[in-house]
Amino acid sequence: MIIPERHKWARWMLGFLAICLMTLVYIFQRKWLWFPEIPFTDQVKYLPFIMNRLSRLIINDSLCLLLFIAIFNRKAELKLASWVFVIELMLVLPFYLTLKLLLEGDAEISTPLLSFIHRLIVNPLLMMILLSGLLYQRFRVER
Repeated sequence: MIIPERHKWARWMLGFLAICLMTLVYIFQRKWLWFPEIPFTDQVKYLPFIMNRLSRLIINDSLCLLLFIAIFNRKAELKLASWVFVIELMLVLPFYLTLKLLLEGDAEISTPLLSFIHRLIVNPLLMMILLSGLLYQRFRVER
């Protein structure tokens, strides 16, 4: 147990806070300047794009980890979610950034394949799929 059972209200508040903050990140994703748009040399012209995607990934997945604590309150699920986050950060994000920047540049519009990968990376879709699977497993085992 991460949060003692007698503090169930704390789990509810943590889950509510995580959902509210994820909603705000989604609503203001275009308005926030994660990394300012300033002129760069050709060697680092994609740096704002990369930093925007990286920061959104870290914020969204960190909030998803808080949601995992609120829902499951067990180290096993949090450890699995943390590993998924690390794999996503170390393998899938560089793969996406490489494909995106080589094929399309830093344009907002993507091809269907890259659009799907973008949703897995920048939006917390991968974590939500994991959350759904773990909830399904938990309720199936309890029956």
